[in-house]
Formats: sequence, structure tokens, C-alpha cells
Amino acid sequence: REQAAVCVRNLSVSQFNEHKIVQAGTLPLLMQLLKVEDTAMQEHACVTLRNLAVNPENEELMAKLGMLQPLVIMLSSPDPNVQEHAAGALRNLSVSEANKEQILNFNGVFPLVELLHSGFPNVQLQA
Repeated sequence: REQAAVCVRNLSVSQFNEHKIVQAGTLPLLMQLLKVEDTAMQEHACVTLRNLAVNPENEELMAKLGMLQPLVIMLSSPDPNVQEHAAGALRNLSVSEANKEQILNFNGVFPLVELLHSGFPNVQLQA
């Protein structure tokens, strides 16, 4: 399962693969990975979502599927890698005005501000 998640993560780096990944029905599966207890799986899901969220069509679909709230929850993960990539995904998703409002409604500002005080520079940068 983890190897498959890593493979999708790696494929998501290419803009040419974004549409194919989403069309394959991957978004609901990635949302499920955000809810598992394994932080490595959560990190892979966050990175993939971050990569896919640069596409405006994906951004809208991800919001419709309810991905903003789980990503806000991931900001409070004990794992700094999960925090970093959840913040990066939310950064890409917050380009949309509607998504900005939802992130605010899910109380996403406080954990983002908290991450600005992180001892990990990459976490601070993404927040």
C-alpha cells in the first residue's frame, strides 16, 4: 500500500499526469489515507494533494470532495513532514476565494499561525 502511495506521489509531480491521476479516482483514496494512523501514509497523501492542487480544476474538485477539513486537521499532526505538506496543499488550494472561506470556517488560521513558530524551517516556509 505504501509503495503504491509513493508511486502516485512521484507521478503527481508531472503536470501531464495530474488529470490521469484524478480521473483514476485517486482523490477519495487519498482522503482515506489522511485518516490512517500511519504518518508516512499521511505524508504521501499530503504531498500528492499538494501537487494535484496546482491545477484549478483539481482544486475545485478537491474542495467539493471535502478535502479541506482533513488537511486542516493534518496541520496539527505530531509529524513535521505531515504538517509541512498539509500546509503546502492548503496553500495551493487557497488560491480560490471559496476555498479561502472554507479554510477559515474550518479554523485553519490558528494552526497555520502556530506552524510559523515551528522549529522546522520547511514547516514555517509552507505555513
